[in-house]
Amino acid sequence: MEPQPLPDRARSHTVEVTIGIVAICIFLGVGAWFLFGTRLNLSGTPTTQISPQAAMQNSADTYELLLRQNLDFSSGIQARSTGNFKVAQTFLEKALGETTDHIQHGVVAYWLADTYVLTASYQQAIPLLKTIAQNTAYAPITRAYALQEMALTYYRLRDPGVTTEIFKDQPYIQLQVSGNTGLTYRHLFEYATALYPLALSDLNIATWYVSDAISVTQKKDAGSLTAAEADALIATDLAQVHSDVALADAHISDVEAGTLHDSSYKQALLQRALVLGRMSILGDTSLGDPDAAFTDLLASYQKSGATDDGTVRLQYALFLGTKYGSARASDIQSVLAPLIQEPDSRLGWLKSSLQQIRVTKDANLKASYVTIASIDPDFKKLLISYGWTSSDFAK
Repeated sequence: MEPQPLPDRARSHTVEVTIGIVAICIFLGVGAWFLFGTRLNLSGTPTTQISPQAAMQNSADTYELLLRQNLDFSSGIQARSTGNFKVAQTFLEKALGETTDHIQHGVVAYWLADTYVLTASYQQAIPLLKTIAQNTAYAPITRAYALQEMALTYYRLRDPGVTTEIFKDQPYIQLQVSGNTGLTYRHLFEYATALYPLALSDLNIATWYVSDAISVTQKKDAGSLTAAEADALIATDLAQVHSDVALADAHISDVEAGTLHDSSYKQALLQRALVLGRMSILGDTSLGDPDAAFTDLLASYQKSGATDDGTVRLQYALFLGTKYGSARASDIQSVLAPLIQEPDSRLGWLKSSLQQIRVTKDANLKASYVTIASIDPDFKKLLISYGWTSSDFAK
């Protein structure tokens, strides 16, 4: 039996095992998918949790082997690193056709799909990612990456066509919640963690819960929820945030110790900073200081000489604008300055995302960009160069 749809305010999971078939009956959606020492995979059959060492064997070792032995794969990865995504796509397509080992095939397919995303070719990326996710011959961590990448594709491109493409067929259609994009993608991240607990997926789940806590707080302040009702919901949300962050931190520790490779490591650190930022908006810094998390991450980019830090800079500015407004105008302008001066190297695929945010139906998301544009005139000019008009900035 395939996963059943999750209701709107899902808060916990129950797993029923019948005659060797795992039926997922999710009633109140916590991100914990553990029962009887197993995790669930897309095929519906339980598999034991693989160790970090086994995951490393399946991902890092395979990746390094391909770099050494497959010239088209290594050429494709090199082209990606220099921003030549169309060239990378051609090399990786050739590498995929040459690969016969099923584990290597899964790794090449993942990097090809990710390259399709970088060229906004989601119509090619999503079907390939689905093929990876549902192929039980591939390593669980590779399949989890594929599910995670599907969700990230939407947040990168902000194109509603991505959602249509992902959730148009089984088993994904059962994870969709009509009219609630955020909850729909939380379900997809949970699906990924059922295969392997990637930190980035766990932190995206945590982001949903802390955002829900903020929404509940606003309803409490507006009087649409009683204090008792709101406080109970907020407590449940924040308990889940702590649980998901703890799972993510364990994964991050394995990566930092060198016992596990994760290509989404830096993205996970950014998502963790975002969670801390939203927690601080609630007045809760129990998980850490968001300013320190953002600045430490930017420092790591600078130390490595990498310039593709546009997402970090933009998200840091959005956090500062949301929490402090013009009181930290100089910090916002300082954080955004390199991005504005070097948009080609620092923004990359973010350009298409900024164009989509202009026409998004998410009024709160667009308003956050309008806020920092009102604080930083140069950022406003950048948005205008991407198609924004004066009417977009009207509050």
